[in-house]
Amino acid sequence: MALPPTLPPPVSTSGAGYYEATLGDGRAQVPGVVNPQTLLRGTGDPAVIDPKRAADAEALFPTFDADGELIGSRPPGYGATPDKAAFLLWHSAHRMAWLNEHGSATTANDGVGDVTFRHGTIGTAPDALSNLHVLLTQDSKRIVVLNHLQPADIAKLPLDDQRALVLHPAYSEVVAARFDLRPAGGETVAEARKAAQDLVQAARTNVTDGLGGDAAAQLTEFLNDPGKRAQLWQQAFVAQYDLMLDALNSMAVFDLDRISQDLGALSERFIRLERFFNLPAEGTRGTMPTDVNAVNGPSGIIAGRDTLVRIELQLYDLARLSREVAQTQVFEGKRLDTPGLTFVLQTFANYRNEAQAEAKTEELNQRNLLLQDYTRMQKIVNAALAKFDASKLSDPNAREQKTVDLSSPETRRTVAMFDKGLSGSAVHPMEAAVGLDRPVSRLVTDPGNTGVAHYKEEFDRFAIALSEGARQLGQDNQILMGEIAQLNRIKNRHYDIATNVLNKMTTILRSIIN
Repeated sequence: MALPPTLPPPVSTSGAGYYEATLGDGRAQVPGVVNPQTLLRGTGDPAVIDPKRAADAEALFPTFDADGELIGSRPPGYGATPDKAAFLLWHSAHRMAWLNEHGSATTANDGVGDVTFRHGTIGTAPDALSNLHVLLTQDSKRIVVLNHLQPADIAKLPLDDQRALVLHPAYSEVVAARFDLRPAGGETVAEARKAAQDLVQAARTNVTDGLGGDAAAQLTEFLNDPGKRAQLWQQAFVAQYDLMLDALNSMAVFDLDRISQDLGALSERFIRLERFFNLPAEGTRGTMPTDVNAVNGPSGIIAGRDTLVRIELQLYDLARLSREVAQTQVFEGKRLDTPGLTFVLQTFANYRNEAQAEAKTEELNQRNLLLQDYTRMQKIVNAALAKFDASKLSDPNAREQKTVDLSSPETRRTVAMFDKGLSGSAVHPMEAAVGLDRPVSRLVTDPGNTGVAHYKEEFDRFAIALSEGARQLGQDNQILMGEIAQLNRIKNRHYDIATNVLNKMTTILRSIIN
C-alpha cells in the first residue's frame, strides 16, 4: 500500500512562514507546497473535487478493484469453486479478484441498449436460490451478492448497476420472483419502465383532465410564477407526477406495488384537498339558511383549505429539492460530501414528515369541529325528546308530537345543517373523507318558517343516527391520531440518524488527525 505524499520542509521567503501573507490567490509561494485552505470545501468550484484532495485520499485509502492490489496471500480455498460461506468472509479485494479470474464477462441488451457486465455463480444446484450469485458493479469497485439483496438495496444501486443486475442469469429467480419486481419473466427494462410510466401517467391524466383550459400552460405558469402557485394548487400534484416520471428514467428495477401505493397516497391527498374547493355556497329559504356545512360558518373550512394548500406546495418543493440534490449532490451552491448529503436528504425527509403530520392535524381539527356540530344537533334532539310527557307514552290515544327549537340563529343553522330539505347538496369534506352520509330528517316546513312535528320514536331513530355518525367520526379520529404519532416518531428517528452520522464523521476525522 502506498504511503501518503511527503510535503517539503517549511521554507520562508518573506518572514511569513510557509506562505506569503499577502498572496491573494491562496497559493503557496514555495513551489510544490499547496495552501491547505484551497482544499477546503466551498473554496473552489462546488461541482469539482480538488485533484490534490482526491490524490491524497487515494494515497491514504487506496481503492481496490478487480485489477487492483491483493491484501497478502490468497485465502484458503481460493479457486474456481470456493465454499460459499467462506467466499462471503473474504476481503472484498479477494472476492473481486476471484470474479475477475473465474467469473464471466457478458454483453446483453436490456431493451434500452447493450450492457457489458461481469458476474459469477458459486454452486451447481438445480435450484438457483441454493447457489451464490455475484455481480461486479460497473465501476469495478464492489461486489453485489444477489442472494442478499432487498428492494431497498436495489433502489440504492446506480442505474448502470441496476441494468446489469437485470441481465444477470439468476436475476429472475433469485431477485424478481422473491419480491415481485419488474422486469420479470423475460421482460426487458424498457418494457418494465413503460409499465411503471403508464401507471404514473394514468394518475397524472386523472388530474389534468379535470382542470379545464390549457393544462400545460397552467403547469408552466405554476413552475415559473411562485406568486400564482396557491391559485394553481392542482399543478403541485401534476409537477410531483412529473418528478416521479423523471425518477423512473433513473431506474431499471421497478416495484409496481410500491409505485401504486405512492400514487394512491398522492391521489388521496389531491382528493382530500379538492373536497374543500367543491363546497356549495350557502343560501336561504324563508327564514332558514341552506347548504350549511358548519354551524359557525364556512370560515373554519376555508382556513383549513388554505392550510392544506400551503402544505401541498411545501411537499412539492421538498420533492423537487430532494430530486435535485440526489441528482447533483449540490445544495445551495455547495458540493456535498457523504455525511452532508445524508444530513440534507434526511432533513428534507423530516420536513416532509412534519408537513404530513401538520396536514393530518388540520384534518383532525376539521373533524373535531364537525363533531361539535353533531353534538349541537344531538342536544337539540334531546331537548325535543325531553318535551314528551312520559305518562302519555303508553297510551296510543294520547300520542304527542313535538318540534325542534328554532328560537336562535345558532339553533336554526344547526337544524338547517341536518334538515333533509335545507341541507341540499352539502357534504362536509370530513364526512366525505370517512364515507359518512350525513344523518338528516325533515325538521323544518317548506318554506322553512316552522318546525315539523314528530313522534318520539321518530326523534329516537334520528338521535341514534346522529350518535352513529358521531361515533364513526370519532373512530377515525383515533386512527388519525395514531398516524400523526407515527410520523412524529419517524421525524425524531431521522434527527437521531443525522446526528449519529455527523458524530461518527467527527470521530473518524479526529482519529485521523490524532
